[in-house]
Amino acid sequence: MKVAVPLSRMSRLGPQPKSAPAPKREPPANPEVLQKANEIIKDRSADCKPRKIPVEIPKEPNVSWLPTCALVERCGGCCKHERLHCVPVPEDITMMKKKVIAVNNKGVYVNVTHVSIEKHNKCKCQCKVKASDCNALQHYDKDNCRCVCKQTAGSKPGSKPKQPTCKSPLYWDERSCKCRCPQTEVECSTGSFYSSEQCRYISRSIF
Repeated sequence: MKVAVPLSRMSRLGPQPKSAPAPKREPPANPEVLQKANEIIKDRSADCKPRKIPVEIPKEPNVSWLPTCALVERCGGCCKHERLHCVPVPEDITMMKKKVIAVNNKGVYVNVTHVSIEKHNKCKCQCKVKASDCNALQHYDKDNCRCVCKQTAGSKPGSKPKQPTCKSPLYWDERSCKCRCPQTEVECSTGSFYSSEQCRYISRSIF
């Protein structure tokens, strides 16, 4: 006598497909280390921003000031990349008045007056290298804050310039945009000279 088996039970009795292996779990971060890391990330005290620093008060002929310095807000701090530096936003530079004592050459107090000192109200991170720093052989790569040699003939517009391969011991010089020799001044024997283009001695007799 045959016994009917429910479909639900048959599916359990039949061959079961192999399940995918469970993904490996990364070990949890050390809570103490994680807490300290978050504290470091949240610490913005060294970021680029106006901060009070002692600034020397500009001198004038035959007159000196007391005090000689004043605490003024100037841009300072760190940026996220070594090619950037902290500078003031031009439209947010103002002049503040500082009360000082004018002193003559004999050390006599002349009068009390005010001097103007530049104050920075807003800062930004800006490229250290500017477009004006590039020469005629280079163009300015604003995304990477640097001057790079212009593309060679046949390069596609907008493509990344390829650095030419120089034969050893020559190296590619980004400033002159050509292969150069590491040595530029080498003493030579009589009748020869050192070629910085070829990195070797050349006899003058061949010219």
